[in-house]
Amino acid sequence: MNFLNRFKYARDSYLVTVLIVIIALMLNFIAARHFVKIDLTKNQLYALSDASKKIVGDVDDIVTVKVFFSETLPPNLFAVRQYVQDILNELSSYSKGNLYVEFLDPSDSNVSNEALKLGIPQIQMNIVEKDKLEVKNGFLGIAIIYGDKKEILPVVQNIMNVEYDLVASIKKVTSKEGKTVAFVTGHDEPSLADRVRVDQQGDTYSFLKR
Repeated sequence: MNFLNRFKYARDSYLVTVLIVIIALMLNFIAARHFVKIDLTKNQLYALSDASKKIVGDVDDIVTVKVFFSETLPPNLFAVRQYVQDILNELSSYSKGNLYVEFLDPSDSNVSNEALKLGIPQIQMNIVEKDKLEVKNGFLGIAIIYGDKKEILPVVQNIMNVEYDLVASIKKVTSKEGKTVAFVTGHDEPSLADRVRVDQQGDTYSFLKR
């Protein structure tokens, strides 16, 4: 191979390398701004449903999703954590910026106290460390918060219902449909004032005063 051929070969190799680097940078740039997930399962088991996309796409204000997952988990729950993260990333990508997701570490006492106050319980988990089985306390809960309304998924242990539970909770807290309650009168029943109270979150419940 003469000098001219060697020069052309080196030049072409350099150009190919530069082109590959540019393509990789462009793909990283696009991926950083758009969540992409390819579901290769036969029945699209892990693809986000059209109904879920529409529900989060219709959200018109910030919904905060707080995920209280302990950092140390049994091996069978690693996949659950990853799936929850993937689903929330995908839901967020369709929410037009209205789904704010926080992954919080309950090993911080302030975080664990917040989880408990929200109604997320501490659970016991069997964890193998250094070839020894240990029972540790941890958290596997999610809180969906919209204004003064909230929905809690206290323990998330499998992936089968995660999408449905998350989207149903988002739909419930963002729903603007009012609650209609009917009362029968004229039969010597207690007065309306005696039968109805309103809790701190504004939900109305009926009860009989005995």
